[in-house]
Amino acid sequence: MTESQIEVARALRQSYKSVTERKLRLGNMRRLPEYDTDRIAVWRQSNGQLLVTVHGTKLSLSDIVDDVYITVGQKTRSTELETLLQTLDTQGEHYDIAGHSLATQFIQNAIIDGYATGSDDVLLFNPASSPFQNQDYLKENANDPKYTYFINQ
Repeated sequence: MTESQIEVARALRQSYKSVTERKLRLGNMRRLPEYDTDRIAVWRQSNGQLLVTVHGTKLSLSDIVDDVYITVGQKTRSTELETLLQTLDTQGEHYDIAGHSLATQFIQNAIIDGYATGSDDVLLFNPASSPFQNQDYLKENANDPKYTYFINQ
């Protein structure tokens, strides 16, 4: 991984913390608390672009239900993420997106459905998938040059 990708992974890790425990600065990035939710943290990168980080599964009923949907081959959505991306798009922002596990499905589905027109790089850490998902859907995502996958054995 490049140093930049490691910084993205560190920022993504912050999104698992409660909003009040997240660092305001991380390397050359500054968190923008006005966008914070329990699942999402947004950072201003040194190049001026934003970085949207989205955490994966926590032990909550809604996350477990979403994980089951993926397991049986259904699409999952995050209206919270889609609303944020629409807001950033409306503001004319350009941004990178990083997600882990369950969040990778939220991100990919938001992009497929046109909610992330301002997105550039998309970094997916241990992406969620299932053999029951539509094979064309999986191939399309796997071969999209916008996505960079980080897979832990």
